[in-house]
Amino acid sequence: MKYLLISTILLTTSSLAFASKEDSIKDIFIYDDFSTWLDSGKALFDWSKIVKTTPKKPVTINKIKSDFSGNEVAANRDYANQWVRLTGTVKNVKLDKDGKMYADLTQNYVNFKAYISNSEFAASLQPNQKVDMYCFNITANSATQCINYPSSIWEKASEVNLSEIRANKGISSFSSILSKAVPDNIFNESCSKNIYSPTCKNAVMNSMKDFEKIIEKELKKSCGKSKESEACKNYKESIKDLEDFINK
Repeated sequence: MKYLLISTILLTTSSLAFASKEDSIKDIFIYDDFSTWLDSGKALFDWSKIVKTTPKKPVTINKIKSDFSGNEVAANRDYANQWVRLTGTVKNVKLDKDGKMYADLTQNYVNFKAYISNSEFAASLQPNQKVDMYCFNITANSATQCINYPSSIWEKASEVNLSEIRANKGISSFSSILSKAVPDNIFNESCSKNIYSPTCKNAVMNSMKDFEKIIEKELKKSCGKSKESEACKNYKESIKDLEDFINK
């Protein structure tokens, strides 16, 4: 994420035509930084302090299968009657004979039943979707009480902390320019249901290809007539805010 910001350092502070879209893009950007941290990447914010926890290391269903195959006693010690973060790919979502929801996960021809406790989470899953779950009491072939792991950690972030992040001048500049790069129709089509979905994120990030043209346009607009104008001074201040944010 930090390198993405450095590569787009020339940003703008001009007024917004689509405030709601910019606010949504700002939240997408913040959540992407959170996801980077969750996957042990280099994030811009110290999310461990914000959510007051450290991310669990995920295990794949292949690893679970291998562990139980190699030493069932040790595997029971590591997985039984405790919460474990696991990742896999959804093959399909079904109901068993008792009406319990489960996602049939697959990886390299290994199948695994992840029983889900939240109906909204279960209903949101699609075939071939990669999932990150937090499950209880894992066996060689199944797990129970599975929930959406990223969402369970995201909920720990207080609104006070998130408001402070949203007010950051560097993020505001970034979301301002990006909101101009994303066409309204694409944004509405991809993000109207869930701004944190992979579909929405991909639509926003794919619009990055238009950054150079928009930056050039805003640069001329802010500083073209006079480098001493208020608009140009604000533009330069925006760049400094972003640099300070990146290098903090």
